Amino acid sequence: MRDHIVEIESEGRHVSAYRGFLVISNRSEEVGQIPFDDIQALVFASQGATITTRALSELAERGIPTVISGEKYLPCALVWPVDGNHLTARRIHMQLAAPIPFKKRLWQKLIKFKLNAQASVLEWRGLVKDAMQLRRIERRVLSGDTGGAEAFGAKIYWAALMGEGFTRDQKDCPMNSFLNYGYAILRSCVARATAASGLHPAVSVYHRNRFNPFCLIDDLMEPFRPIVDQMVVQNFLKEPILTSAHKKFIVNILRQDMKSADGRSPLNVCIQKFTTSVAISFEENKLDLRLPLSPLPIDPDRIC
Repeated sequence: MRDHIVEIESEGRHVSAYRGFLVISNRSEEVGQIPFDDIQALVFASQGATITTRALSELAERGIPTVISGEKYLPCALVWPVDGNHLTARRIHMQLAAPIPFKKRLWQKLIKFKLNAQASVLEWRGLVKDAMQLRRIERRVLSGDTGGAEAFGAKIYWAALMGEGFTRDQKDCPMNSFLNYGYAILRSCVARATAASGLHPAVSVYHRNRFNPFCLIDDLMEPFRPIVDQMVVQNFLKEPILTSAHKKFIVNILRQDMKSADGRSPLNVCIQKFTTSVAISFEENKLDLRLPLSPLPIDPDRIC
């Protein structure tokens, strides 16, 4: 099973391919290698690392996204496989042909799940009144969220969880570095699952940005963001700076067990099943999303 996210964070690292292995070197001296078949995503956090085109080709042919991180660990680019699924052409055609009401209903379901998960995070923190307010908002989400329930809920959620003065665009706030890194890991997982499902990342449901060719990924990761929030608040609320040790810990979020229709499944498996269900929903023009049954990990105090 592909469960390794390889991050290149040191300056001067060189990434290449050799006989089915991703090889990492430093000044021509090999420092490590890993089979391509064990890799879920490759993440570049370093601005001074290099990679061969052969390695990029090997990754793309296996449907493994390469994530380029920019400021504050936010992904600024993805290397996307052109051909990774025999159903790709058919599913992309159905994405393009999907009627607007269908897309609006899909976005409505994603936002309802996200608000429900955010409410669960607040309940976990003992903020019951704020959680109840979010659940009331969740029940009133309109098709396409034309009433702005997500934005309204976000104001309540972040103020309750982080304090009245907190905003997600604060560059000098340590918590945003932790959240951004967690979201980057989540985004890379959703990107790989989306590629494997034969969906096109630019054919979105809601997000629109001509400078972002991965709007669908940003759509589909929304329901899972509160899981990152929970991990960050639980483990790093008082940490002043994001370190390498913290990042290694955060990566394990993809192994957290969730409840699913098939029993317990790690988060990365749940995401794979979810993106596949989205692809099938586009094909059949009928919503049947396979989201986790629980909006939060089964064992929040234990990392697998």
